[in-house]
Amino acid sequence: MTNDQLNRYRFSHIPQVQDFVLRLIYLLALHPGRVTSWLRSIHANATLGGVDTSYHLDGCGADLVLDQPTNNPACATHARELGLDVLDEGDHIHVELDHRKRWTERPPH
Repeated sequence: MTNDQLNRYRFSHIPQVQDFVLRLIYLLALHPGRVTSWLRSIHANATLGGVDTSYHLDGCGADLVLDQPTNNPACATHARELGLDVLDEGDHIHVELDHRKRWTERPPH
């Protein structure tokens, strides 16, 4: 995907980003912490070792570090209950709203 194509794609799904951010705010209200990585450029994503299909590229993926890391399992459970996909990476939790999968199941309006 070229940069121009990616930029057009990013702006085509603003409602999904808003949905993700609302879920993320709610999750952080339940499990205080900080977002250490959210929206990334292609270059930043590559530098950090992210994959080409990373949800960080379109604003629907974020990395969280909780104030109480022992709460990671409970946070992951709540994230899934909120409809987020979760990957516990040890030093942080990655959460994402898999809008791409949802779009193949039911196209956006």
